[in-house]
Amino acid sequence: MRPRQLLLGIDLGSAAVKVVALESGHGPRRLVGAGWTPLPGQPGSETERPDSEQLAGAVSRALEQAGVEASPRHRTVVGIGGTGLALRLLSLPRLAEAEAREAVKWEAAQSLPFPVEEAVFDFHLFPGAGEQMEVLFVAARAAWVEAVTAAVLKAGLEPGAVDAAPLALGRTLQAVGWTGAGRMVATIDLGHAVTEVGLFRGDDLVFGRVIPGGRQALSPVLTQAAAAAEEPPGAYVDLMDPVRELAHEVQRSLDYYRAQHQWLEVDQLAVTGCGAGAPELVQFLGEATGIPARLLPVAKAVTASSSIPVPWDELGVAVGLALREVAP
Repeated sequence: MRPRQLLLGIDLGSAAVKVVALESGHGPRRLVGAGWTPLPGQPGSETERPDSEQLAGAVSRALEQAGVEASPRHRTVVGIGGTGLALRLLSLPRLAEAEAREAVKWEAAQSLPFPVEEAVFDFHLFPGAGEQMEVLFVAARAAWVEAVTAAVLKAGLEPGAVDAAPLALGRTLQAVGWTGAGRMVATIDLGHAVTEVGLFRGDDLVFGRVIPGGRQALSPVLTQAAAAAEEPPGAYVDLMDPVRELAHEVQRSLDYYRAQHQWLEVDQLAVTGCGAGAPELVQFLGEATGIPARLLPVAKAVTASSSIPVPWDELGVAVGLALREVAP
């Protein structure tokens, strides 16, 4: 019997692989399965090319955990984030899309953290009038794209697209109803080694930045917060320097964008990722930035059976990747 076609979102992190499987077709976005598996050995560096053999094995294990049989029939989207990705919002003289490609490439190359010759890229022209136009430029290290594509093929899947993790997280934001006209939402995705900050104007991603430090740096805080949960109500939790530094860098990111767009007012911080599990951390980020902060309710983006064990905090990107292929 041929395996049924599923929508797969595969989030390839530096420390773990996360897989989400949704039913294909119209109707509710029903979760079929979810898998999470750590990469063997020490977590990979955020600046090194991923090992495709290692990734392929982790993808296979995550699929098995999700109860999904590998098949090229599945509509599979793979996510890249961290330092393998660069996002830039550019302002350029208005051009036709056919003329814009070289202009966008040249302008973005001035600030990319890796040579543009070693990148694959795409861009989106925002609609508008006037002499200037806004362009979102997204570039990924070509070696990373080749490695993750090879890994997914070795695992028995056919990758239909390689997507930017912040864009995928934006789909999850939309699915839970946190974006929309007139709203500004900042995402804080706490990964293992880095934290990714995104800024959404309505449904559009307009800013992205990678901050060094994630769960690895915050582990003492999360351990302390977990211990405090066993204490009487009101017990004091000292969030220590790593969290204060994280809050400072988040504020710097928002200030940078605000300096170019004086009208900016962020309505909410959406906190997610493997380091986002402590309520005290979310509360502190809100207090430090002066912006209401909430844990992103990823579970609301799909319909799921309570019998499926799901680490929702870690699956915001993987859910958004699978949602890319949802039929409208």
